[in-house]
Amino acid sequence: MFLLAVAHSPKGQAAEELHQKIQKPAIAITIKLSADGNTSPTLAMTLKNVSNRTLRLYKDALPWESRHSIVLILRKTKAGQEILNELLTIDDPLLGEIKLEPNQQLDGVIDLAGRFPTLQAARERTDVLLFWSYQLEPVNEAPEERLGGWLLLPKILKR
Repeated sequence: MFLLAVAHSPKGQAAEELHQKIQKPAIAITIKLSADGNTSPTLAMTLKNVSNRTLRLYKDALPWESRHSIVLILRKTKAGQEILNELLTIDDPLLGEIKLEPNQQLDGVIDLAGRFPTLQAARERTDVLLFWSYQLEPVNEAPEERLGGWLLLPKILKR
């Protein structure tokens, strides 16, 4: 994801100089939604280091390890468009660090029905939108650019 910014600089810097300061993100995220209606919906996620440097991360900074590391919001598309409540459980931080070498990737899965207990019931009545946002925060470095998007969990069709 590249960001193109148009900004006025109080010191008269050219827009080209400002654009050069915007860096390429260190990671690429791939998300695969499994929500066929027969099994519990999951998000399979892959984080790939697309930079030329080794990234040091706390284990609980991975989006599938701690609910605090990724923002997930589920919203019904009909019937009041309410937001689904997230199950609030004890989520103690994991100890330790991991290294993500250049071009290395890590994979994990988030169980959506376990995190949002009313998800399947909501999908029996309507489609559900999933909004996500993740910001990698390497150890002893500035946080990376926030990434995000949305996915559609379709209504479960009754047979």
